[in-house]
Amino acid sequence: MSGKIILLNGASSSGKSTLARGLQAALDEPFWHFSIDHLFAANVLPKERIGGGEFPWRDLRPQFFDGFHRCLPALADAGNNLIVEHIVETEAWMQRLLRLLGHLDVFFVGVHCPLPELERREIERGDRRIGEPGRTSKRRTRSAHTILKFSRPCRLVKMSTP
Repeated sequence: MSGKIILLNGASSSGKSTLARGLQAALDEPFWHFSIDHLFAANVLPKERIGGGEFPWRDLRPQFFDGFHRCLPALADAGNNLIVEHIVETEAWMQRLLRLLGHLDVFFVGVHCPLPELERREIERGDRRIGEPGRTSKRRTRSAHTILKFSRPCRLVKMSTP
């Protein structure tokens, strides 16, 4: 039996990771929390050599994201439930995801957060450049939410801890 996928789509620092951890803790079934950030943190890529220019990211990026998209149905087809964090940047990416995931039970969630709050969070995190391409730029924030109709939009503005 194939697993289910909850795909959280939103700009960087919009609250996708926090929402994913909350869902993992609350859902009755086990769900993997899977994201590009997890792959970066696991040093899947040769970051130092990319950063040094030996392997230009612009050359590696297309196949990296194609591979990420292709691994999602493989994991779900093996019976794993997934909570996937992503920034769906282009219509082509969305079409690819729809084609790859079309046979699966996928719940798309748009995670929205106002740009000033995104920038505040990035400053607080300290590990992101403000407005970094692919992060909180207005174009990326808009593109993440104009490509498809979501199963459920989710607006996360301010989160407090006890």
